[in-house]
Amino acid sequence: MSTAVEHHALIPVERIVHTVEGVLTVSPWFDDELVRSPAAQRDDPTQAFSRFKSLSTGEIAAALDSVIDLHVELIAAGWLAGDFYDGCLMYDFASRSIKVIDFECYHRGSYVNEVGALPGSTRFMAPEESTKGATVDERTTVFNMGRMIQVLLIDSNPDHPARELSYAATRLDPALRPETLASFQRTWRSVTSP
Repeated sequence: MSTAVEHHALIPVERIVHTVEGVLTVSPWFDDELVRSPAAQRDDPTQAFSRFKSLSTGEIAAALDSVIDLHVELIAAGWLAGDFYDGCLMYDFASRSIKVIDFECYHRGSYVNEVGALPGSTRFMAPEESTKGATVDERTTVFNMGRMIQVLLIDSNPDHPARELSYAATRLDPALRPETLASFQRTWRSVTSP
């Protein structure tokens, strides 16, 4: 994936090592902090989750825009999000930059969910990621990005202009969501640009 897409929010892969237990990727070290905190610690002001949500709405929106933009590029290269949640986000509070990690469940193109409950955080999962026989496609990634906006921006800023977009993106029926992540991104940028 990192060879198909180059993006400032994507960690470059320096080398790939094949082992008897699977594939290991080696990336350069970076000092970011994992945004996700365990549920019992999410209100702890010292945790990265709380500190991230305490940033200005403009700083949060800029970070989320990078994540959305990366996923628009990934979709253009044929990749759909899988097991995406706040535990995939690393934030550098000094440089105000974000990185996305843990791509092992990303999938090449649309597919039918043949197992039922796919790996992932139920806080971020679209219904089709838990429904055997459901189609997982670009609108699933739209749902994931909508949930990211709700959890990391709207929950603390309920009057933010991106609220309606996040609700549209997280409708239970995929047919009622924005059809493409690119159209979602255009609306997102229209309501978040200064």
